[in-house]
Formats: sequence, C-alpha cells, structure tokens
Amino acid sequence: MKSSKKIIKNMFSLTIAEVANKGIVFVFTAYLARVILPEGFGIISFANAILVYFLLFVNLGFNVVGAREIAKSHEQIRKYANSINTIRTIIAVIAYSVLFVMTLYLDKPLIVKQTIWVAGLNLFANAILLDWVYQGIERMEFIAVRQVITSLLNLIGVVLLVHSKNDVVIAMLVTVISTMLNAVWMAMLYTKMYGKIKIEFDWKFIKPILKSSLPISFSVFSGIVMNTLNTVMLSIYRTDQETGIYNAAYKILLLVIVPSVILQNSFFPAISRANTLDERKNVIGKFSMLMFLFASLLSLTSFTFSDFVIIFTFGKHYLDSILILKFLMLTSFLMYYNVFCTVPLNGWNKEKEVMYSIIAGAVVSIVLNFILIPKYGAFGAAIGTISSEVIVAIFLTYNLYNSVHKIYIFQLLKFLIFAGISCGLGYIAHRYGLNSIIGGLISIITFILINMILKTFTFKEIKGYFAK
Repeated sequence: MKSSKKIIKNMFSLTIAEVANKGIVFVFTAYLARVILPEGFGIISFANAILVYFLLFVNLGFNVVGAREIAKSHEQIRKYANSINTIRTIIAVIAYSVLFVMTLYLDKPLIVKQTIWVAGLNLFANAILLDWVYQGIERMEFIAVRQVITSLLNLIGVVLLVHSKNDVVIAMLVTVISTMLNAVWMAMLYTKMYGKIKIEFDWKFIKPILKSSLPISFSVFSGIVMNTLNTVMLSIYRTDQETGIYNAAYKILLLVIVPSVILQNSFFPAISRANTLDERKNVIGKFSMLMFLFASLLSLTSFTFSDFVIIFTFGKHYLDSILILKFLMLTSFLMYYNVFCTVPLNGWNKEKEVMYSIIAGAVVSIVLNFILIPKYGAFGAAIGTISSEVIVAIFLTYNLYNSVHKIYIFQLLKFLIFAGISCGLGYIAHRYGLNSIIGGLISIITFILINMILKTFTFKEIKGYFAK
C-alpha cells in the first residue's frame, strides 16, 4: 500500500476511534467531576500526576523506538516485542515497590494514599501494552478499538459504582481494571498474529534500543514536568479543591489537542521513512497544514466560548475554571506546534535535539511553578505552562530549521489570525443574543470561508494530499 494511502487509512481509523473515544471520555469526565466534586477530582488528578513519573521508567521511550524500528522493517517484530516487554515488566515491579513505600511517608490523608496505590497498578498494564507494535506495522484500527473499549469500560464502571465524593478510590480502580483488560486483549491479538510473547533478555539487542530511547525518556520526563508538576504543587501548596478546579480546565485542553494525537500517530511512520530533503519537506508540509488548521480553530473557539464549555461540561461547582481555561487555550496552539516539530525530529533520529528543547521548557516550568503557585495558585500554574511551551517552541523551531531549512511558525500565525477574526464574529453574534453553540458554528463556518476565499487551502488540496 502506498504511503499516502496508509496515512489516510490510519487517520480514518484513528479519527473514528478518537471521536467515539473522546465522546465517551467527555461524558465520563463530566459525570465523574460532577459526582466527586472539585475536591475528589483534585485527589484523582494528584494521583495520576504522581503516577506518570513512574510510568516514565516503565515506558522509557521504548514505545517510540520500537514503533520507529518496526516501521522501517517488520523482520524483527517478535524480537522487539519480547525484549521490550521483558525489561518493561521488570521495571514495573521495581517502580511499583518504590511508589508504594514512598506513598507511605507522604503527608496526605489515607484516601489520597489509597488512590495512589491503586493508580500504581497501571504500571503493570502499561508494561505489557503493545500499541506501539501496531503503530509500527500501521494497523491503527487495533489501537482505535482498544481506546474505545477502554473508555467505554471506564464510563460503565463509574456510572455503576461511583455515586459520591467518597468513591474516589473506586473510580481509580475502575480505570485500572479497564486498562489492564485492554492490555491483555492486545497481547492475545498479538499472539494470534505472531505467536506467544516470551521472556527474552538479550543485552546486545537491548543496548542500542536503550541508547536511542534514553534521550526520548529525558524528553518525556521534561514534558511530564511541564504538564504535571503544577498539579503536584497545587495539591501540596494549595488545596485538593483548587487542584480539581485547575484540572477541570486542563481536561478540556487535553480534548482540544486530540487531533494532534491522531495526526502524529498517522504521519509518524511515513515521516520516519522520509530520507531525502524533498521527501521530508513534502510529508511535513502536509502534516503542518492539517496540524495548524486544527490548532488555530479549536484553540481560539474554546478560548472565546470558555464559559459555555466549562459550565456545560462540569457544572456550577467549576465556575473558577473558566478563566483558567482561557489561559490554557493560549497554551493549546503552542502544544500543537511543538508536537508538529517533535514528531519529525524523533522520526529522523534527532532525539537529543528534542530532549534539550524540552529540558529547557521544563527548567522554566519548575522555576515559575515554585515562584507562582504558592502565591497565585491555579493561575500561577497556567502562566507557568504557557511560558514553558514558549521556550520549547523557540528551541524546536531552531532544530527543525536545521533539518529542513524552513520555518513553519508563520504558517501557524496565519491560521491563528483567520481563526481570531472568525471567533470574533462568533462572539459578537453571541453577545447580541445568539446561543453559544450558534456562535461557535458561526466561528467555524467563517473560518472555513475565509481560508477558501483566500485559497489558504481547499478541500480538493486536502484530498490531493492523500491521493499522491
């Protein structure tokens, strides 16, 4: 199958799945946040923020390296799966032991500790998760099915079992069980395709994988610091309620950047195979146009109608999240841009350049969070997030320019200007009495018309991207 056809097939599979998945996640998050209230939502957010630091050691960049190498050649799929699963499982046992003991000495109520211990069981589910294999062989439909099933099980579980703010631990247990079930399902599917997964520890084979994965791990760690340190510090220096208020807005941010996940997973194999300068410019030219289109429209629409988004999703207990969401939407388009730069650099073995860029952002995040959060709380956290993404964008722009000799940020700014005009018209319509949903639709339609009139893109052009 041609690379372009694989991309559109992957995008179709992931788009259908992500729409269904995030629709379910939206209902799940809204229900959970309303039932357990900001304080309970803050406890779960804190537990997940702690967990991701330990997940880093389990994943250790193996998923990116494994998917990249399998995309280049399918000959050693079993070798990669056996070796990576073995070392990740060993690390998971060690990581959970450390997490358990560390939590014992945490100055937090018992319910917080119990939630962290339950969340930690996800380390084992992630250790055996084989979604990176299916990304490498470009069978995104398996990843898509897993995502939808996981979210559906989460929703069913919380609706049946979580009915008050006292059910925080049960809510976390539901998510752990659904993740584990899906990891087992993917392993069974792999067994049918390639045979049983075996315990295999070949140091000569693992050593080069580690060499490539460690820079990615440092990048991921720095990204985790940028995205979760604020939650940890809010829980320590402020209250669980304020942590919940901040993370309600952050959940919307995660929904807004969903298209970036679809696009990066769809384009990554093709980008990894691009060797010549012309091939690289061609594939990331398509990648950039689609990324920036979604970045500008979704970010500014959510910024403009943030009050409607928060109240509709979380209810009246989360009114303080509205202004925070506006701050985070300024971060959203920067996240899109940084993902756009990171994907090709990782695909072309430029992990160290990505690592240094994200470390720079993490340092800024750490400094600003320690300065701003104790005094300004959630708003300080939002400012720290924006500032760190700006620093990362500057470094990544420089590194990507060295690879393709082209700067793409001006293309993003063009889309942002058009989106700003469109959302301005939608907001004016809303101020004159129209429903927020109607105002949002006016913004979207206006954005499309502006781009078509100015021929920034056409539907024929987008279709042509996948026909060549």
